[in-house]
Amino acid sequence: MSLELINYTKSQLNILQTRNIHMSFIEHAYSQITAIDPSITTDEFSTQWLNKCSSYYRSYKSTCRDITTHGLVCLLLNLKRKSTALQMNNTHPLLHEKAEEYLDLSALVYGEIEKRTQ
Repeated sequence: MSLELINYTKSQLNILQTRNIHMSFIEHAYSQITAIDPSITTDEFSTQWLNKCSSYYRSYKSTCRDITTHGLVCLLLNLKRKSTALQMNNTHPLLHEKAEEYLDLSALVYGEIEKRTQ
């Protein structure tokens, strides 16, 4: 994911919000993760990426709640770990591209954390 794509996804969120279609950050993060790896389920997202119980994403989405700051911090750490793991001892361009996409998503997550702490 390039800087242009990050700006594009930010503008997508702004468009959705101006049309009164609210996509919570947790929904946006899940859609971005599945864009990188379509095999990730909501249960895996909750447990492996957010370090929460398997129903966390489903319950938060159904009750129109957004991810907690603790969940964001866990997501940020897991994104960085995944990116580092994909780059270790590896020269395959596709894996490096995926690693960059995880890093780009981590920048969005960091921005959300920063926004909440101000």
